[in-house]
Amino acid sequence: ADLMLHGVPSPCPKCEGRLKYDDGRYECTQWADEYAKCQFKATAVERTAFVPPRDTGDDYLDGFKFVKVAIPKALERERAEAEAYVAEKKQRTLAAAE
Repeated sequence: ADLMLHGVPSPCPKCEGRLKYDDGRYECTQWADEYAKCQFKATAVERTAFVPPRDTGDDYLDGFKFVKVAIPKALERERAEAEAYVAEKKQRTLAAAE
């Protein structure tokens, strides 16, 4: 439903992998090499229009037209909280390094 409402997230800018939304941020699902996953994470990414596949065999989606919907305020708050947490963690890391 997220894809139909908000569009398809753009590919990962680091590795062109697929991004998934999880716990207030987007994370890449691609493996960087045979031992480690790509580490790209972001709170906001560009999205493109959702186009349903033609071979679903379901007439329900035949008339679907993508209309961009505003991101709900709850998600905006979640994103702001995640950004604040990351900034705070970065500050603590820098303070500990000094």
